[in-house]
Amino acid sequence: MDFINATIDFIMLSFPYFLVGLLLVLLVVISVQDIRKGIISNVLVEGVALLGLFYGGIEPLLSAVILGIIGYGLYKLYPMVRGKEWLGLGDVKLMGASGFWLLPSQIPLFLILTGLGGILTALLWKL
Repeated sequence: MDFINATIDFIMLSFPYFLVGLLLVLLVVISVQDIRKGIISNVLVEGVALLGLFYGGIEPLLSAVILGIIGYGLYKLYPMVRGKEWLGLGDVKLMGASGFWLLPSQIPLFLILTGLGGILTALLWKL
C-alpha cells in the first residue's frame, strides 16, 4: 500500500512539471512556425490554452480575458498609430491563451518579461 501511495504522490507532484514541459515544446513549435510561415496555428494555441486549464483550473480565466483584451487592443491600435500591421490574430489568441497559465496579479510581470523578450529578439535579429 505504501508503494501505491508513493506512486500516486509522485504522479501528483510530477504532473505540473509534465504540463510545463509540454508547454515548452508547444512554444518552440509555435515560434518555429511563426518565424518560418508568419502564422500561428489555432490548434497549437488551443493546446496552450488546454494545458493551462489543466495546470491552473478555471481560476486564471480572468487573466485569459484580460490578456485577450490587451492583445486585441494592441492589434487594433498599433496600425492606427504606426500605419502598418504588427500583430496578427494568432498573436492575439496566443496572448489570451497564455492567460490560462497566470493569475491576474502575474499579468504585469508577464507583460514586462514578454516585452523585454521581444526587444531582445529584435536586437538579435538585427545582428
